[in-house]
Amino acid sequence: MVSEKTVLLIDDEEKALDILRLTLEASGFTVFAAQTGYEGLVLAEDQNPSAIVLDIRMPALDGWGVFRQLKENPITAGIPVVILSAFSGREYRQKAEDMGAYLYITKPVDPRKLIAWLFAAITA
Repeated sequence: MVSEKTVLLIDDEEKALDILRLTLEASGFTVFAAQTGYEGLVLAEDQNPSAIVLDIRMPALDGWGVFRQLKENPITAGIPVVILSAFSGREYRQKAEDMGAYLYITKPVDPRKLIAWLFAAITA
């Protein structure tokens, strides 16, 4: 059985994944990680995480494409998605909101705030 505090991280930057994984695991989360959008889609469906933290800029299938497919899949459509991106423009935040993201956060992020937001997303 999957823990009710599971998070899927999808980011092509290995260092970012490692830092986030360690931070979240230290706070009691079970963490799955994917370095490609395609791998993230498979893990999302297989693991049914409580929340997903998704980067936007990735090769092949970017975060917007991943997000769109997550929302179109009945198995993953209800999973809250927190977008964590280096892009800080208002248009990115608006697009995320329009697509139904739980939250749009810019990098770098304070790990304590991310943990609080994830707990809020999971219990919402």
